[in-house]
Amino acid sequence: MKWLPEKDVLGLNYNPMNLEKKVRGAKKTARLDVTNPDGLRTAFQNGLMTRAVVLGRVAEFYDPVGWFEPLKLQMKLLLSGLNGLDWHDRVPDEFVEPWIELFTLMEGAREIRIPDASSQRTVQPKCVSCAFQMPLTKQADAPSTEDFSFQTGATPVPSSAPVLAS
Repeated sequence: MKWLPEKDVLGLNYNPMNLEKKVRGAKKTARLDVTNPDGLRTAFQNGLMTRAVVLGRVAEFYDPVGWFEPLKLQMKLLLSGLNGLDWHDRVPDEFVEPWIELFTLMEGAREIRIPDASSQRTVQPKCVSCAFQMPLTKQADAPSTEDFSFQTGATPVPSSAPVLAS
């Protein structure tokens, strides 16, 4: 995750997809633009997308907070379909279109910005004891007496019922 202070938002710290090998810790300039579906389709047709390359692209998608985990899960499930292939085998044709769709979504996720929740605070107590002095308010979703039987299985006693003395 990367904080963008000028707009006070969080975004993915992820560079555009590049199929080039790393040399001394940095990738060369991409010869093939694989940030769009047509470029990805060309890469798959030319045999550039092997099981190892696809796994590497999935591993580059780092999301420590888990906001994009549904997308990562789809990629991991599709990656399990490549089990049994050698690391340098081409991705089979029946997997090409799903991978193109997921990699396109992965590229689009780079543009998503999430507002920083810490700037949305309305109450900021100055000390711990100040927090305990704040008035309590009834919450809208607090259970009522009608919900009592649902939560515990017991029947609520109506307020007009006679009280038995012991």
